[in-house]
Amino acid sequence: MTPFFAARQDRLLLMLIRTVALIGALALAGLLPAMPQAHAQDAANWTGVWDTKWRGGGAQIKFEQTGTDVKGVYPLYNGRIEAKAEGDKLVGHWFEGDRQGAFTFVQSPDGGSFMGRFDAATAEWWTGVRVSAVEDVRVDQSSPMSTMRSFLQTMNESGADNVPRATGGGMGLAGLAAGLVDVT
Repeated sequence: MTPFFAARQDRLLLMLIRTVALIGALALAGLLPAMPQAHAQDAANWTGVWDTKWRGGGAQIKFEQTGTDVKGVYPLYNGRIEAKAEGDKLVGHWFEGDRQGAFTFVQSPDGGSFMGRFDAATAEWWTGVRVSAVEDVRVDQSSPMSTMRSFLQTMNESGADNVPRATGGGMGLAGLAAGLVDVT
């Protein structure tokens, strides 16, 4: 083989290697975006009733979640929420009459509480805890004596604070107990 043909053969081989490498890189680049991310996290469960607080106020919010879409209502302020669950985050907007704003919540690992911010201009805190512990307390209002017993048991439970803080703590039970008292 002459040096001319050997050099030409080396160039062809090099060109072939580069072409295969380019095709491989393009194919790999085209496939990667279509593959699900291994570290992608499932959306947290926001469905349920939450006791929430912010500076100067608070409200009980009822969330309903379908897939990643989350809708909520808080009747005390004639408010509603529209949001998307993204892993442990809930990102969306709140609406109260003609007032509205954006928010971001981050749910705790145990799913019992969240912490977040709203109103980009002031970055106010908005926190919440699930009401599940309070829902477990049964209130018997069948007679004045039963109502008083339920009130005292609930207040006793509240004072002992045997309910974990993440699920409402004693304050949630105290609110339930106070709701039993008719002052009219």
